[in-house]
Amino acid sequence: IFSSHDSEVIKYHRHVGIQFNYIVPVSDHLDGVHVAGETLFLIQGDKPQSLNWEEYGFKLHFPQGTISPSDTCEVVVKALVGGKFQFPKGTELVSAVYAISFAKEFLQPVKLDIQHCVSLENEQQIKYLSFVKASLKQAILPYKFEKIDGGLFSTESFYGSITRPQFCLIGIVLYLFTL
Repeated sequence: IFSSHDSEVIKYHRHVGIQFNYIVPVSDHLDGVHVAGETLFLIQGDKPQSLNWEEYGFKLHFPQGTISPSDTCEVVVKALVGGKFQFPKGTELVSAVYAISFAKEFLQPVKLDIQHCVSLENEQQIKYLSFVKASLKQAILPYKFEKIDGGLFSTESFYGSITRPQFCLIGIVLYLFTL
């Protein structure tokens, strides 16, 4: 349901010629979570771009050709700080969880950087960190996270990086035992 002000804004956007779908599936349908922040970002296919949302410890890097050169795509990111989450046994969440939605399919993977709260003092400790993901389309809560293979962590940074062809709910966990 739109207010009269919302209708005027929509008319204004149509008037200036923005012609792509503003609806990003599933981004507004998150049950059982606490949203700390939300951002909207538009990418264009003809150039590389980055979304630096440092307030919430999040960066996305889109290489040129992520979408068709003539296209524009809406990206919605929500930083979640709590909710009905189930992480792999023996792990503890060490980052925010991010819900990431795109209006179009990507032609190539994008790089994601997430800030974590673990002070890595030596290279041996890196193996205890892992990216995890969960589907946004789960019918029954809690959101069940599973480990994602890959990802890079460093003793020089509080960010972990991973390149993915698609996203959903994603975060970083610390394994509380040797892998």
